Amino acid sequence: MLTAFFTANHLYPFACQYTYQEFPQHFIWHRLNKNWCPQLNGFAIGQLCFVAPTAEEHFYLHMLLITIKGLMSWQDLRTFDNVVHPLFYAACLVWGLLQNDDEWQQCLTEVAGICTGDALHHLFALVVRHCEPVQPQTLWNEFQANLCNDLHHCLHWADILNLSDDDMHDYGLFFLNKHLSNLSTSLSNFSNMPQILNDWDRVDENPFISKQLAYN
Repeated sequence: MLTAFFTANHLYPFACQYTYQEFPQHFIWHRLNKNWCPQLNGFAIGQLCFVAPTAEEHFYLHMLLITIKGLMSWQDLRTFDNVVHPLFYAACLVWGLLQNDDEWQQCLTEVAGICTGDALHHLFALVVRHCEPVQPQTLWNEFQANLCNDLHHCLHWADILNLSDDDMHDYGLFFLNKHLSNLSTSLSNFSNMPQILNDWDRVDENPFISKQLAYN
């Protein structure tokens, strides 16, 4: 139905004054021929299925479809001022359909100077879970050093030494995931966030037992 909508905008110039959601008010969908034809009489209300913000690109596509008129191709959906953007998300940003994450960045900046990594992890989990920032990965990349600054002692007790920064940040993601699990979600529900690469469960359970189990 969407690609046929693009075609209808090519065929009927007056169609370009309607969004995809408004289309059924003025056009009829023919299931057999799979095309849109002008509606001569009657009236219908178009409704798009709800798409949660966590659906990411599907959500951004949904926002563009209920906003932009005169779409004739998939590329038109990603175009603003003759510039074609790589993602629907980027197109939503330049159209002004999304808020930026400045308020959450400011919040984390203020707290990072006075809170330990554990408290900061808890706050970060709350922001990701309930505030739905547009780019949680960008926030993670900016504050991961603060979020992981007190995790080295946990690994030290488990006799895990000389870890790279990437490993430490990976353990920080594991720690963040624990906070998210207390909020009835997990990192796997946020595909634009980096995911945990290593198995840190043994370290987390009991560092003394882990040390003995790791004995050669």
